[in-house]
Amino acid sequence: MRRLLAIIALATITGCATASGPQAVVEAPVLLRSFSPDGPPIWTTYSIPGVAAMVPGHDGNMWFYGTSGQYGRITTSGVFQSRSFPDASQQGVALTLGPDSNIYIATTHAGTCHIYKVHPDLTIVDLIGSRICTNAPQSMVDAYDHRIWIVDGSSAITQVTTSGIVSTLSMPENVGRWIIRGNALGRAMFAQGISGDTPDNVYRIASDGTITSVGLAIGAPKAARDGYIYGIFGSGPYGVARLSDTLVVQWWIDKHLVDVPFTLLLHRGGVLLPLPDVKPLEGKVFRFLPVTRKFQTPWSSPSTTVFTANIGPDLELWESDGTNVYVGTLPL
Repeated sequence: MRRLLAIIALATITGCATASGPQAVVEAPVLLRSFSPDGPPIWTTYSIPGVAAMVPGHDGNMWFYGTSGQYGRITTSGVFQSRSFPDASQQGVALTLGPDSNIYIATTHAGTCHIYKVHPDLTIVDLIGSRICTNAPQSMVDAYDHRIWIVDGSSAITQVTTSGIVSTLSMPENVGRWIIRGNALGRAMFAQGISGDTPDNVYRIASDGTITSVGLAIGAPKAARDGYIYGIFGSGPYGVARLSDTLVVQWWIDKHLVDVPFTLLLHRGGVLLPLPDVKPLEGKVFRFLPVTRKFQTPWSSPSTTVFTANIGPDLELWESDGTNVYVGTLPL
């Protein structure tokens, strides 16, 4: 029998120690769901053009930056508002929900970068002004030290406070594509090196700044609420690796996969959703449950670019192809 398991959990999570001592990071109530492995999602289509990347906000909306220098929010019923960045030449390249419940967006154009803080009323603050950046930001995350961490393909991680104070952390190699918070206790941050399209070395960054190589090449690492890091390993067959904060590795799933490339989207309730990264071959989306399943995307063209894929504030699957925004309701 299909059923919905719903648990409302208010998680108060202890963050890393800072100069002023440990601070508490309080996350919003989270609805955890378990899904039946049967059947494809039911897709709802919203005509919202130009959405490039989306993240769920604490206000219950989906926040995005667009393909033409805009940013905004979308309600779960498909109503959207957008505005242009103060520097009209800038293009969004990364975003994250910040530790203060504001949305942070990194932009770049012609060798300059901005970090914008977007308030729930859509007003915006330029935290760092126009800075010269040799490399464009590639990924950003809200860290447990109450700063935004940004990787740009260089060997330094940029750290920006919510008030705009900038510092850097030196890494053993160039880092880009992904940077994630560690486990739910905040004992670690994880960053990934760059080596083309192959899986890369993953590094653990402890609260005291100690950097340790995991010693395993995995792709698209994601942090789950169960305290583990999940990522793709191998070059065919592919599998899923589970990595603990103590750097213990387990092979969580070891199966042949097809229709790659893909990236991992980890559901808040622990359901693993590997999704196509740039161009979904044959329009397939994968979903890991007790067994490997796959279902069709809402578009039919295999060459359609997936600009973004994420779990929304309604815990549904949100995707954009640059022309429409699709919301997929998974079967219960």
